[in-house]
Amino acid sequence: MKRPPNNLICFVEPQCQGFEHAHFNAALMATVLRAYPEAQAAFLGEREHLEWVRRMLERFDSPALRRIEWRESAIPLREMEGWPRFREEWGAVRATLRYVAERQPRLLVWTSVTSTGLLALKLQLYLRRPGFPMLAVIHSILATIVNRLPRRPWQRLLCLRQVLQLPHPASLRYIALGDSIHRSLTEAQPVLAPQFEVLDHPYFHEDRPPYTPSESDQPRLLRFGYFGASPKGFGVFARLAQEILEQETQVEFVLVGFLWGPDARSEYPGVTGLSDKPLTPEEYRQRAASLTYAIGTADPTHYRLVASASFLDALSYGKPGVYLRNAFVEDYFRKMGDIGYLCDSPEEMRATILSLIREFPLERYRKQRDNIRRGRERFAPQLLAQQLREIVDRSKR
Repeated sequence: MKRPPNNLICFVEPQCQGFEHAHFNAALMATVLRAYPEAQAAFLGEREHLEWVRRMLERFDSPALRRIEWRESAIPLREMEGWPRFREEWGAVRATLRYVAERQPRLLVWTSVTSTGLLALKLQLYLRRPGFPMLAVIHSILATIVNRLPRRPWQRLLCLRQVLQLPHPASLRYIALGDSIHRSLTEAQPVLAPQFEVLDHPYFHEDRPPYTPSESDQPRLLRFGYFGASPKGFGVFARLAQEILEQETQVEFVLVGFLWGPDARSEYPGVTGLSDKPLTPEEYRQRAASLTYAIGTADPTHYRLVASASFLDALSYGKPGVYLRNAFVEDYFRKMGDIGYLCDSPEEMRATILSLIREFPLERYRKQRDNIRRGRERFAPQLLAQQLREIVDRSKR
């Protein structure tokens, strides 16, 4: 007798805690649940992270909450690395697969992975064949596949490139968050690219009324903002702020987020809003909404293989940007049209910002905002649902 299909979809977040990736995980869950409107879901993750994701869905997609079972699970300590972390993740993966096997879902989604966790997963999938497909989203760790391997062989085994090159389980597919990332992956490691599917980065946009141009678009004071919760590229932004403020005064440079790490308490005299603590959601929204332009100064090599959440934040608030050219952002400039300015160096960025301050291009600014508001819908869960379902269908073949 044929077993009826199970309408459960399981999501596992094996490493993030608190607010980390909460926006992405909530939007990804909403995308999957829209792809399978008849399905129920179970989400396994760290306790505080579950609460952050729950709050995000409550704000942006409250009907999805009624379909989700929340299950707390332990995650390894952030500072744990190498083989000790592998041993910890081996146990966590085994427990997860045992729990999921009992439920026999139609799909299992790993919302992120570490190299050690992925190694544990692949090794255990060699020992058992699940009767359901799996998707695993690979975030910033994907950038490490172009790094030089460690000299010691036993350390190489834990590197993502080596883990990906191990025999690939038929039930598992990886997600690359954008066409440009998949192209860069194909160039860097062509043998690995066929293991990946492409899904645009799911994202909940701020719910604002349709944009109507008005004379109020002409700002009295231009505000340029750095979106982010990490120091990547912030030093360049701070130097630009200081240099420009030496020439112009009708301008502000604002941090929309916070800094962490050893430089978090450094002095950045040209930037307002400095903090080494996360902003409240309301503070974040107020700062983001106050900007005229977003500034993107992160290392372009990093964004060959990594999606830029700060870029998506800028689109969410309808802000054109001045960006240091990188493959991820440039790809969406091609797809969405004029949404800001791509520059090849910090010097070119400085010249562009000065020109905007000295002669504000009102009509172009209006068109840029219109392009953003139309083009950003490509990241909305309701539009990505069909793309996601096609990925799952291919993984079953």
